[in-house]
Amino acid sequence: IAVVLLTVLTIMVTFIRFISLWVRVMVSGIRMPLSSLIGMKLRRVPPGLIVDALVRAREADLDMTTDELVKHHLAGGNVMKVVDAMARARHRDIPVLFEAVAKTDLAGFDLDTVNPDEFRKTISADGKE
Repeated sequence: IAVVLLTVLTIMVTFIRFISLWVRVMVSGIRMPLSSLIGMKLRRVPPGLIVDALVRAREADLDMTTDELVKHHLAGGNVMKVVDAMARARHRDIPVLFEAVAKTDLAGFDLDTVNPDEFRKTISADGKE
């Protein structure tokens, strides 16, 4: 009986965590199905981190997707630093692409010290804009 109760309690706590994250997503105006949060957990991506990044991106009026953030995290990138760097660039009216900032992050540069103008040069060098 103790094993069954422990299993049920574990399932309930996990479910409540997902529901609380999902409610946070919905309150923020971001559309994301509950199954996406569960899928992230199964892929060993911290859903709370992705939700925090999406909320911060929404507050900064940035256009990025859950998939972009998950892929960047799985590649070893720091999604919060990418969102912050894009927000700084947007604040300075510098158009940047998520891919350019993500590449810079994955290349090992400290996004806190990189001038947002450098992202524009990266975009031009890649031929994208």
